[in-house]
Amino acid sequence: MSSTMGAGHPYLWLDATYVKVRDGSRIVSKAAVVAIGLNEEGRREVLGMRVGHAETEEFWTEFLRSVLDRGLRGTRLVVSDSPRGSRKRSSAAWAASGSAAGCTSCAMCWRGFPKGARRWWPA
Repeated sequence: MSSTMGAGHPYLWLDATYVKVRDGSRIVSKAAVVAIGLNEEGRREVLGMRVGHAETEEFWTEFLRSVLDRGLRGTRLVVSDSPRGSRKRSSAAWAASGSAAGCTSCAMCWRGFPKGARRWWPA
């Protein structure tokens, strides 16, 4: 993905999964990461996607910098399911860009809600 972004994206979701891919003559497990933004018009957009050997801090930082370099601006909140790694990698990338964004995890968002209100949320 190399196109530039138009409008600002106040909300950014980061996620990763491991997928089996063919690497030469072998099948190996690799990390697939994605950044999804909610633009100012209320539409979700896939802002970036990359496959790498593992979810290392260096890999995430490089990925986030590539998204920032393509024009991601106006982000106020970053949401991820991995709070420790997300905060560290997001902080590094945003500090390098001169922007500021809060970072939280889905689990942290639900801490203040009674358990009965969470029934519809997948575990």
